[in-house]
Amino acid sequence: MEGAIWITRPEPGNRRTARAVKEAGGTVVALPVLEVDLIPPHPAPRFWPDWILLVSRNAGLGLEAALDAPGMPGGDRSGIRVGVVGEATADWARERGWNVEVVPARQNAEGLLAELAKRDLSASRVWIPAGDREGTARRLLPPALAKRGAEVEVFGVYSVRARGGIPGLWDPLADHLPGAIVFHSPSAVETVVGESAPPVVRWREAAAWVAIGDSTAARCTKREAHTVVRSAEPSDEGVIEALTSIGALGVQGRKP
Repeated sequence: MEGAIWITRPEPGNRRTARAVKEAGGTVVALPVLEVDLIPPHPAPRFWPDWILLVSRNAGLGLEAALDAPGMPGGDRSGIRVGVVGEATADWARERGWNVEVVPARQNAEGLLAELAKRDLSASRVWIPAGDREGTARRLLPPALAKRGAEVEVFGVYSVRARGGIPGLWDPLADHLPGAIVFHSPSAVETVVGESAPPVVRWREAAAWVAIGDSTAARCTKREAHTVVRSAEPSDEGVIEALTSIGALGVQGRKP
């Protein structure tokens, strides 16, 4: 497959994925469509937790910023157990001194729940820091854990906004042949679908769509992309495997 690879995820993850794809032989357009802002905890949790569940690195970054916010309960973080959805988030959390106990082999919310099913969470207090958009942190985890007797507090620690409207933002796309667009969230899909700038429309119509996770793949399919490839796992390795499967690596992606 001829063409470049557009990495749409926000920073700081964009540069990491872009570097990994370049090292694997891809021609990359590293152009985030979303921007993440850390926000004060909303609503502030009422208790200090026994467990914290991190469904993304952004949730971890937001949590660490929120710990010093007014109105937050205090306690000894060394006694908190942490569950994460994947190895990348686990590595990040361990580097910052968190006690990571649960890392599922299946790197998504369902896999995390399956691993937590092996633990007695009755009467446990659980924090789930989250973004301001619908996702597994808000939709799937809280009711499943509450059924097992856990007291769950979900609170926002970051917000996500589209980057459209910035003059010249989409110009880098015009210099490359569309090959594949890599989406890390349904929100990124909706941002690209809703953008009317000619370079974005050209890519949207011509490129294969590579989706990280079931919900993102479902959103791509709903938007009737002509080719949707689901990454087997939410990691840079999964992205590279998906791109390899459609022949997107090791090809020329710049326009002649």
